Amino acid sequence: MSSSGLNIDVFLYNHFPNDVRPRKEARMLMEEGHRVRVYCLRNEGESKHEVLWGSVEVHRLFDATVVSRIGATSLFRFWIAALRAWTNRDGRTIIHCHDLSALPPGFIIALLYRFFLIYDSHELFPEAARERHGFIPYFIFYALEVLCCLRVNLLIGVSEPQLRILGRRCRAPMFSMNNYPSVSEIEYRYHESVKSPVVIGMSGFLFRTRGHAEVMDALSLLSSEIKLEFWIVGDGPERESLMDKASTLPYPCRFYGFVEPKEDMWDLISTFDYAVIANHPSHNYLVTSVNRPYEYAAIGVPFICPHFAGIKDILEAMNLPKFFPLNTAEIGNALRKLMSFDRNQLCSLGRELVEERYCWAQTISKLKKAYRLLI
Repeated sequence: MSSSGLNIDVFLYNHFPNDVRPRKEARMLMEEGHRVRVYCLRNEGESKHEVLWGSVEVHRLFDATVVSRIGATSLFRFWIAALRAWTNRDGRTIIHCHDLSALPPGFIIALLYRFFLIYDSHELFPEAARERHGFIPYFIFYALEVLCCLRVNLLIGVSEPQLRILGRRCRAPMFSMNNYPSVSEIEYRYHESVKSPVVIGMSGFLFRTRGHAEVMDALSLLSSEIKLEFWIVGDGPERESLMDKASTLPYPCRFYGFVEPKEDMWDLISTFDYAVIANHPSHNYLVTSVNRPYEYAAIGVPFICPHFAGIKDILEAMNLPKFFPLNTAEIGNALRKLMSFDRNQLCSLGRELVEERYCWAQTISKLKKAYRLLI
């Protein structure tokens, strides 16, 4: 750390460095001369304490898989473990919390020691809780977010539409940083030839609101026209019901579970012939910026995705087919139209857009500027 650098304590209710956004931010802060410490969850095979890239200290608090961490017990355990593990009391400390799930320990530390508190919000967390678990979790997390935001000094979002909503709960200065990929991390792996059977894939959490069941029904309509397979990369509460549904379908489905590290996941999805994103038009997905469209474009996989406000710019720039997420017939029609496009031209355009307009280098400058103002 340089003499002018800051101590930055990062709280993350996820695995590190597999969570891409916190990883890229931590590396940038390290390169800017700051000392970075990350308090996060531990995945199988990871060490409890590790120093990455020469100076980023990682403190993994307890074992948790991407599925086992879903639930109040694990979340409360993280809050307590984070407060117990945190020992830094240097006056030049910034507390940087990724998402509401990691904000409470940062809120308490900032309140007690009057440290600068940054809330890095990746989604509308209360709304996401309502869509997945019901109204009671929504009201609890909404109240928690409003309370913690009383102490937040800087709010970072993922899209301008999201910030307009968060601005009703938080009065701190704010700016957005889209979930754009780093082109130096993601290799362009476009493949010209389409496999037989055609591989159509989805990746991410298996929540009901991600539309896997609707895509399965849409592919049932297509399976009479083309020979296909459906690959699902990810895990979550819906896996068992989706596997039951898959056993009744007229085409094969493969379930890969969560693939980590992220680089291995990118290797796998690069073998998709076509990809589908079918998030439901819920409040959270309508306004946030999910990272998967940019990753597919960067890798070179043709894809379809609902044209929601937070991500519609790249979809319109690529002229991708539009569809209503819950209408299986429209998903099928969008896939038919996608398959009629010139694959090479479409994928080349997607990579070019990511490199020139939707890349991490275009958005990280905002965070650099914010931290430089704090020195």
